[in-house]
Amino acid sequence: MARTGVLIVTTGGPAGIGEVADFLEIANGALASSDELGAVQRRYLAIGGISPVPAVAERVAAALERRLNDLPPDPVEVSPSDTLTALVETPSGRTADAVDIRVLVGMLAARPTIVDALEAFKADGVGRVIVVDLAPFETPFRAASNSEAVNQVAKALGIETVPGGDFAHSEHLTQLLSLAYSGTISELAADHKPVIVFTAEALSAVEAEESDYVRRVESAVVRMVEELELGEVDAVGLESALGVRALGGLGKTAPWLLAYQSEEPVPDAVGPDLFAVIDAAISHGFSAVCVLPIGLAFDEVETMWTLDILAADRALSQGIEFARAPVANDDPLLIEAIETAVRSVL
Repeated sequence: MARTGVLIVTTGGPAGIGEVADFLEIANGALASSDELGAVQRRYLAIGGISPVPAVAERVAAALERRLNDLPPDPVEVSPSDTLTALVETPSGRTADAVDIRVLVGMLAARPTIVDALEAFKADGVGRVIVVDLAPFETPFRAASNSEAVNQVAKALGIETVPGGDFAHSEHLTQLLSLAYSGTISELAADHKPVIVFTAEALSAVEAEESDYVRRVESAVVRMVEELELGEVDAVGLESALGVRALGGLGKTAPWLLAYQSEEPVPDAVGPDLFAVIDAAISHGFSAVCVLPIGLAFDEVETMWTLDILAADRALSQGIEFARAPVANDDPLLIEAIETAVRSVL
């Protein structure tokens, strides 16, 4: 019987400013114009000059590999308060011991690539690979690009691929986010009148109609609202209080809703747009915006640029407070969620 491996898949991110052009071409399937390239390079410079995605993916893979092979966890942890440099430079904790189930990272547009990972599996005698997308709420375009690349390379190498179980609604992930979100809300609400905004990456209305992306995000939001006891869904009440039509409600202590954000404008995007929500909160007399990035599992340009810089500036420059809850990254509860999903098909 062929050995089984686990492939953690993500689009990836550039390891430096010099890799941004190649990253964009592969990720988007087209050359970026000079203006587009310059704009994206400036974003990466603003968040530290590199993407944290490869480091986060490797830490997740290393921790998952230990769990699947019943090895003790690595004692070195990276605190959410650590800098990007610390995250990237801290060893991933991958075991040096021989393991029965290898867990490798394969990225569409960064190294190690999907080709690198699957060729390594082939050389190691692995004939069956369980594929797990690092982002539980990946947008349809990204998910399709990653899946197509994996299937094409695996077929050429004669490797069987098996989708990993869905961990987007895992009890472990729900527990992790509940702790992170409740702490952020409590801290902000102690001194301010906030609007609570769940966010996910924006996509066009056409993409939304052709996929279940919005439905899955909305389902996760409703579940988290119940977990946090924020209040009932009441779109009419929300619109009367905030002037915004969305999945949301007046809430028990603060109004809540789902909005969408993007580092680049998305034509004919599903809404409401996060920045429009911030403006609405200001115009309706709220003194803070609390952003819960439920659609994002790890730090990337969307969290570190779109939320921490652009959205924060939109609020703070107009005199209201802004807070953003941390994402999962390589938290042990996320690893447990992925482990459960993998073991369901192992």
